Amino acid sequence: MLRSTVARRGRQMAKNNHSRGYPANMKAQPNKWVDEWNGLKEITEYTFEVTQGNVGHLLLWAVAFPVWTYWYTRDEFCRYGDRRFKELYNGEHELDVVASPSEEE
Repeated sequence: MLRSTVARRGRQMAKNNHSRGYPANMKAQPNKWVDEWNGLKEITEYTFEVTQGNVGHLLLWAVAFPVWTYWYTRDEFCRYGDRRFKELYNGEHELDVVASPSEEE
């Protein structure tokens, strides 16, 4: 009696957990805008062209921004004395090391 009750209850629990409908039975509808965007992402390297209109943005984000970021962080390390910077450059700022034109003579 107890064995059959446990077995029956186990079958019911297994059936209930299996028939929830998520995610295997979920009815998903495709979104045409997402599909279009995914398709454009896949062919970007083939369709990208450098023109006069986008060369300024390209130089700004590919050259100027990384150089400015490097300069700013290095200058901040110089001013506020990061431990690793002091060990590497003995705490001297590059502007302090460069000789002025009057000292070169």
